Amino acid sequence: MIVAYTIFGLSAGGRGSVGINYLMEFVPVKKQYLVMTLLMCLDSSQLVYQSIFYDIYPHSRPLQMQGIILTAFCMVLLFLIPESPKFLFAKRQYDGCR
Repeated sequence: MIVAYTIFGLSAGGRGSVGINYLMEFVPVKKQYLVMTLLMCLDSSQLVYQSIFYDIYPHSRPLQMQGIILTAFCMVLLFLIPESPKFLFAKRQYDGCR
């Protein structure tokens, strides 16, 4: 369990910064402000959710398992999601952009 906390905890910073930037490449430019605002609101609501959870149910195991499962799911998706067309275009790999 401690190994899982360490691995997934170390990847949380990358998920927050790289994942959001990667997502923005797939969102149309006109909608990027809306999507980014919603993501930041949902991310900040996590603190409210945790405080309510710990107030009602003081044991932390279910909340930690939920976080581990979601982070593991995101790490698996990192290997399955292809490069974005903007990235391939910037690297001059035009065949992959189509």
